[in-house]
Amino acid sequence: MNRYRAFVTLVGVAAAVASIAAAPARQSGSQWAPATAPEPIQAFVKAALADRFRAKDIPDLQMLDASQPIGIRTVMPQARLTLTDAVPAVDGYRFFLLSPADAQAAADKDAKPIAFVTVDQPAITGDSATISIGVDMALPAGSRLVKLCCCTGNAEFRRGPAGWTFVKWSTMVCS
Repeated sequence: MNRYRAFVTLVGVAAAVASIAAAPARQSGSQWAPATAPEPIQAFVKAALADRFRAKDIPDLQMLDASQPIGIRTVMPQARLTLTDAVPAVDGYRFFLLSPADAQAAADKDAKPIAFVTVDQPAITGDSATISIGVDMALPAGSRLVKLCCCTGNAEFRRGPAGWTFVKWSTMVCS
């Protein structure tokens, strides 16, 4: 009986260690450490943003000032991925990658809201793909402003000989 208990205890400890090892990497506190998005995801994000900006069809697009460089949030929280190479080239627009910390620092420094593009939940399955695209903003710390925006849409794309082509918006969520 003692060998059985020892075996059960050993299996329990091994399972606990395995579950801890399989948990997402964490930074201090409850923050997770996002992985860098793989190249096919980065390329898809870049193509999806280029397509939607060329069509001028992004939820809350009017919140962005096209005369200024437009930030693209680097972190995709739902996907737990970070973008490092997803800046599209679109005539009439200039883009740059923007971390959440840098967005907040700019809002605080300028004492005004900073709007930026958000993307999340990119998924590629064969020649079909989906992605969440929208606009969000960072408010200056301590401001009395209330954020009564922002919309995000789930876009569907198909891959063809010329690359990724927009199919439709499947869901739109505004808060």
